[in-house]
Amino acid sequence: MLKHGNQITFLSEREAEIVKQKQYLEALKLYSKNPNFPISTTKFTFPSLLKACASISNLYNGKTLHATITYMGLQSDEPYITASLIDMYVKCGSLENAVKVFDELSEREVCTGDVTVWNSMIDGYFRFGCILEGIGQFCRMQRLDVKPDAFSLSILLGVCDNGILGCKEGKQMHGYILRNMFNGDPFLDTAIVDMYLSCCQLAYAWCVFDKLGDKSSVEVWNVMIGGFCEKGSWECSLELYSLAKNECQVSVNLVFDCFERLWE
Repeated sequence: MLKHGNQITFLSEREAEIVKQKQYLEALKLYSKNPNFPISTTKFTFPSLLKACASISNLYNGKTLHATITYMGLQSDEPYITASLIDMYVKCGSLENAVKVFDELSEREVCTGDVTVWNSMIDGYFRFGCILEGIGQFCRMQRLDVKPDAFSLSILLGVCDNGILGCKEGKQMHGYILRNMFNGDPFLDTAIVDMYLSCCQLAYAWCVFDKLGDKSSVEVWNVMIGGFCEKGSWECSLELYSLAKNECQVSVNLVFDCFERLWE
């Protein structure tokens, strides 16, 4: 029989593993059936459970978890939990609650030095179409000397075709990425390519893609093929498909979807 401390660790690990398998309801049920809830819960339990709530837009359970986190005094001390809370509220459709969590911590100057918290809030604003508010938070983050990471920059690159930020700003961010040696991050490289494609700068997108030292990311191939296809550059799309097929790096479903559009 497991000792109490070992049992808590086992349950936390089990819940995290179930969430990784995308069995979100099962993870929440396992948590709620714990006879020692909430006393037996640790800080390691919550990020996975909040992710489960976010994935199935379960706001009720998300608020219940938030109340438990507050009761245990974890919200103020754990940036990752705070970021997970904000992300959960955003994905459950409650930007108001996400902003409330962020503002309460900002007022107390808690967790404001952690970039993951800022990323969650900026991404939340952008998801709701509040572009100016998201940009404002990014500027505020910089004024507080919180350095953006690759995810921060990819979020901004993703809104460079919205009428507020455009190709000019996208190019400036690309320059910042190169100057600060962020290049080489597959996720960020894909975001740069996608930004140029979204801004109809196909030559720039191709140039960035061509210069990538590592083309093993499936996502960047998919973005290139899909982007050129959407812009009507079928020959380039076919050329990319041939290259990708040789390297076995292409999503077949995406290619079929693109080619179906060709014959419409």
